[in-house]
Amino acid sequence: MIGVGLLGRIRARSGHVEFVADVDETLDVDLPQRFSWAVGLATSPARRRVLDVGCWTGGLLGLVAAHDPTELVGVDIPGPWLPVAQRRLPGAKLLPMDNFDHFPDELQGRFDTVFFLETLEHLPRGSETTVLTALAGLLADGGELVLSTPVAGLAALCDPAWLLIGHRHYRKATLARMLADAGLAVQRVCYEGNTWTSIDTSLLYGYKHVLRRHYATPVGIAKRQPQTLYPVRRIDSTNIWLKAGVAKPSPHTV
Repeated sequence: MIGVGLLGRIRARSGHVEFVADVDETLDVDLPQRFSWAVGLATSPARRRVLDVGCWTGGLLGLVAAHDPTELVGVDIPGPWLPVAQRRLPGAKLLPMDNFDHFPDELQGRFDTVFFLETLEHLPRGSETTVLTALAGLLADGGELVLSTPVAGLAALCDPAWLLIGHRHYRKATLARMLADAGLAVQRVCYEGNTWTSIDTSLLYGYKHVLRRHYATPVGIAKRQPQTLYPVRRIDSTNIWLKAGVAKPSPHTV
């Protein structure tokens, strides 16, 4: 039986975030490929200052830590996921923040790499450009933002989070416009996933929100999913990845 809370979120299409310990405490550990893609898109994090906004339980931070960064910081909304991340990464600085549209002064212009994975679609609708502008302000000279989010297309019809609670899927042009409005220029675009990825995600949601138990991708499904990012969107692509940097002023600007 679907809980009353979930029914309310279906009606509101709210994008609410829910933590289920038996699932979420192991989920980041089960996703090393995605985090490897994120690190691969970025400049090597060795001896760099790295921030993960929407760090959840610290899976990506754990992979970055192995590259010996100069500084490692994670930010997320307050919740039980942050203590999990801190236990995993006692050397990282983890900051609870109620929203991502303004960051403390000591973080401004500080980071060489800012990761923002699977978080844009959770923001209040219409706040994306404001948050991206705030993220741009965190970048040091030559810094980079690595972002991933669900991509608009056929896969949205197979995404329970889109159908039920309103997680948004974005077009490349829409994201490029938002980034440009935030003072960022797209440097690279890639895509991930296929129909089997959509099936895998639906099973994960079923295990998490209905069965409330750990989910591991079946071997047969894992083998049928793309093992790398690819440069051109396919009809069943599930996610878009972008790398962006601070836009340089036009030489014609007075």
